Amino acid sequence: MARKVTFTPRRFVRKIWQLGNFDVSPDGRWLAHGANKGEQWAVYVMDLRTKRQKLLRKSEQSVLNPEFAPDGMRIAVQSDFEGDENYNVYVLPAKGGDAKNITNHPADSAFPRWSPDGTRIAFISNRDGDRDNVFVVDAGGGEARQLTDVDDIVTEIAWRPDGRSIAFSAGVGLNDYVTETPPIPLMRIDPAVERDQVERLRGWRAARDATACRAALERVARVSAGDDNLMPPILDAVRAYATVGEISDRLRVAWGEHRELITV
Repeated sequence: MARKVTFTPRRFVRKIWQLGNFDVSPDGRWLAHGANKGEQWAVYVMDLRTKRQKLLRKSEQSVLNPEFAPDGMRIAVQSDFEGDENYNVYVLPAKGGDAKNITNHPADSAFPRWSPDGTRIAFISNRDGDRDNVFVVDAGGGEARQLTDVDDIVTEIAWRPDGRSIAFSAGVGLNDYVTETPPIPLMRIDPAVERDQVERLRGWRAARDATACRAALERVARVSAGDDNLMPPILDAVRAYATVGEISDRLRVAWGEHRELITV
């Protein structure tokens, strides 16, 4: 008699790692890498001699794209430690500890890259009219300076070895185009409006039932890993005052995130 076999992905989700960007310390001893073990993106630091690793910093928010400073003592990452659903660039001790917000801006700041002398950090941000451009900031924080002014999507950046300039790639591959029509005016959001929205979001989170919201989001994560109807748990999460970003983060854990393949 044939036996019915049922496969339940939820049994295996936490055993599957989704790996992200990585970097090796200048002395070759340590490996920092992003990994998603089924709950949230986090950064781990591995001793390449012993193969032992530890979490760089525990957080309920995603932590991505680690890069060692040239001295090997610090690591730059992108994260949403403050819970406002916008990435900032942070610097932490390589052995773990408190994170310092370097960019501190309501728009996204991502993909940090140290200058060869370790005094500056280049990053990609959409703070200029929601266009991804290259910015640079002192490694200790402060006002960032915009280096590029392009309408195409900036995807990769790299410092010149002497630290005098930065190479970057921009464009949308096969969807790139040339037109003679006047450029479309961009809507530029007043920074004061952005700051007000961030404060409203923080107040929203502080006033909700954190336990009920967490339980609703965990259900979204569980159901998204299987074949059941996902709409009811999403609606329950909305009723528990979960944000769109929090719900989307749980879906990314199960399904990943699309990244356009750019062909040169």
